[in-house]
This record gives sequence, structure tokens and C-alpha cells, in this order.
Amino acid sequence: MIAACRKTVPAALADHTDTCQQLGNLCRVDNPVKPESPLASKEPPVRWREWINLRTNLSWIYEGPVPSKNQRGNYSPDHMGAWLIKQGTVLLRQETKTVVAKAGDWMIPWPGYRYQEFSRDAEILSVRFRAAWPDGKALFDRGLSVTFSAADFPRLERLARDLLRSTRPIIPSDPTQLAQEAVPFERYTVINLMFMRWLGQLYTILCSLGIKPARIGVHDERVVAALQKLDAVPLSERLREQRLAQEAGLGVSQFVRLFRHELGETPKQYFDQRRRTYCREMLAGSAVPIKEVAFSLGFRRLSDFSAWFKTHFGLSPRSFRTQILRAPHL
Repeated sequence: MIAACRKTVPAALADHTDTCQQLGNLCRVDNPVKPESPLASKEPPVRWREWINLRTNLSWIYEGPVPSKNQRGNYSPDHMGAWLIKQGTVLLRQETKTVVAKAGDWMIPWPGYRYQEFSRDAEILSVRFRAAWPDGKALFDRGLSVTFSAADFPRLERLARDLLRSTRPIIPSDPTQLAQEAVPFERYTVINLMFMRWLGQLYTILCSLGIKPARIGVHDERVVAALQKLDAVPLSERLREQRLAQEAGLGVSQFVRLFRHELGETPKQYFDQRRRTYCREMLAGSAVPIKEVAFSLGFRRLSDFSAWFKTHFGLSPRSFRTQILRAPHL
């Protein structure tokens, strides 16, 4: 039917038809997504209502030599990543450990402050992405960085190459600027579906290796309900723990203790982290004026916002934005 339609539609719609055909093939009932069993059995049980709060998207994908400017240095990324080392080696040093990967290995780096050093001949397949909860906590944090042989999990590379082939027509000369490209909705849908298939496989592998996802396994229904409310509170408003406690049928101190037991932090700490994450993302990934970012967080004076930002990030908002723009990395 697709072939017949090509004879009647204008040539300008060819790309549209190709994309729709790709999407149709991916979604056919006889082409289900099957995780590599028995790995899936090691995943923790997670309810649908928890998953819908997870924010995911592909930042960029790249294959080739590691540019000299990215071969070594200290980095503090605001997203997750995965490197398939095709040639050479990489050393990654963080606060608690040092990890080395060689050709034929996957490296899943810790999404925090670290030192990384690639060999001069290093070539990689790099997938950069966001997978985080509303407070900015990465889907995986504790237990990373980690390496494993690509030969042990071949489907991860196959899915990564499917994603690369689908994305390649829109990748700019600087792949880190993918977010700035204009993309037809159908193409975006296909790429996003392929990305989610790849991410699903990575999730399954990390769980099988004993890496536990963050925020998974909150069992108390009162905390689950409080999380949903916390995720919906406008960032410009003040958090009122008393109201959350009343809705949970608990006293404030009892509610805070319960919340901390389930999540390792208080409701106020959780909400403050949401604010910091939003602020960092707006300064690093958008051209929104700093004054507007301040107002969206409830600050009425730019000086107050700058003081708050410097307390948490160690530099002014303007300096932070300048440094981020100068230091993209693969």
C-alpha cells in the first residue's frame, strides 16, 4: 500500500511517507519489544503511576573519534550517558572509585562531578540522554560508573545503531547541538521510540548488574501521594509541609520522618532540589533571560536570586551559563 501511495503523492512528501512507514513497522503487533530474558526478571517492581513522572529524552548521539578538547578534563554533566569504546581506552575517576574501559566495553559514567581521560586514539559510540525524576535525580546514580563487555549484551549495541541510523539525517556538524535542529514531528516520534527501546534495554542490563534505580520502591501510599503533589507544586510557591502532613493524616514531624525513611531526604530537600534542577536546566539549555528564570522561581529581586544561586552552585548565574556554553562534551 505504501508503494502504491508513492505514485500518487508529491515527491516532497516522500520523507513523510518513509517516516510513517518506519513508525508503522516499529509498532506492528507482530513486532513486539522483547527484553533479553532472563534479565528482565531482576528488575524491581514499579507501578505505572511512578513511571509517568520520569522525564526522558535523547540529548545527542555521536560516533567517531573523541575530539582533542574532550579527551581529558573535569566534568559535571547534567544528563546521563553511555559510551561504547570502539578503539582505545577511557579512564574515569570520581570521588569513590576509578573505572577503566577498553575497546569492546560499554562505560556508563556516573552523572556527577568526575575526571575523565580518553586515550588519543579513542573512538566511541556515545549516547547522551536525560532520564530523571522531577527533582532532577537521575534514573541511575548509586553504583555508577560501571563497565561491561558489549559482547555480553549485543542487543544494546544493535539498538544504539538503529537509533544512530534514524537520527543521522538530522545530526548537525556539532552533534551536541541536536536540540537546536528543526525536526518534523513524525521523525521525532520514530527517533524517540527507538531511543526508548534502547533505554529500556540499558535499564534491564543495569538492573541485572545490581545497579538499583533511584526513587524506585517507594512502598508507603502516603509518600507516593505526597510525591505526586510535590511534583505539581509551582516552583514559585513556598512549600508547606504542614499541608502535606495533614493530607497524609500525620503530624508534621511524623510525616517528615516517614518521607525521609522512604526517600532519604525531607520534603523540603526534595522540593528545593526540584528548584535547583529547573534553574540549572533553564540556564544551561535555553536562552531565557536570567531575570525571567529568577521570577519563575519566586524571586522578586535579581540580587536575591544571584545570592541564592551562588550559595548552591558556587558562581553567579551569568558565569554558570557562560561556562556551560563553552564546555559541551561527548
